[in-house]
Amino acid sequence: MARRTTTLFPDCCVGWFGNLVDTATERCGSASLAFVRDFCSDCAGADSKTAAYGLIGTDLVMAPAIPSNTARAGGVVYPIAKSIAQAYGSDPQNKTERKIGSFLTLSIFQGNVITSAMFLTAMAANPLAVKLAGQAGIEISWGQWALAAIVPGLVSLAVIPALLYWLYPSEIKSTPDAARMATAKLQEMGPITVNEWMMSAVFVLGAFK
Repeated sequence: MARRTTTLFPDCCVGWFGNLVDTATERCGSASLAFVRDFCSDCAGADSKTAAYGLIGTDLVMAPAIPSNTARAGGVVYPIAKSIAQAYGSDPQNKTERKIGSFLTLSIFQGNVITSAMFLTAMAANPLAVKLAGQAGIEISWGQWALAAIVPGLVSLAVIPALLYWLYPSEIKSTPDAARMATAKLQEMGPITVNEWMMSAVFVLGAFK
């Protein structure tokens, strides 16, 4: 007779948690789109470098509250970069990645590495480093970590897109449609509901607990 295994959470809870994660990812994407829209709209003569700064900025804003660089880059920022690239006909399958897609991908990858080191809660390995330091008698708080990393981090984030723009430039320079694309996607997603605001508050408070 086969043994019946039991789980800690019933199926209904697993499904609820899955929906919660999906909603959280979608709304992080909403915040990122808003950042790209506002950043590109405020910069006259928006170019591919401006779009890269906007994408890296979204990662920076999310980094203190989302302790996974993979979730931020792969789940939120990269899909937006991919949409921008495809809007300009940049697709590796058509060997047109150098139009803008390669530049944006390299920029967000390098930016994600930097933001992951800027906050204690930006990457899963950071708390482990703090624990190891504590075992050696060195106590590091969230604020101390951020204070030590904020200046080199911001300088690095400012330099990366400009350096890549010089070393590995995109073929397409002007990207005026980035802001319009973000606006259209935000209108499609609709306004944030009360329950989603509450969920966002729980995630933020949990990150700083």
